[in-house]
Amino acid sequence: TISSHDNSTDITVVMDHKQYAIPSTLGWRNGDNAWFSFIMDIRKARQFEVYVNDRKAGTFSVDLTNATKAL
Repeated sequence: TISSHDNSTDITVVMDHKQYAIPSTLGWRNGDNAWFSFIMDIRKARQFEVYVNDRKAGTFSVDLTNATKAL
């Protein structure tokens, strides 16, 4: 199990009118499935918003030059 050790912080990403709650732990079926769904869908997003504890933290747009970089 992987944990952020911060169960009091809820992070939600909104893209294409769908909400993705980022799990605080991995290594359990629901958390792993939520993370996989998020990864598959964020690759297709052109823009997304991040909320921390139901407060908007920011809006992010895809920069194609960054998307094609190899790190």
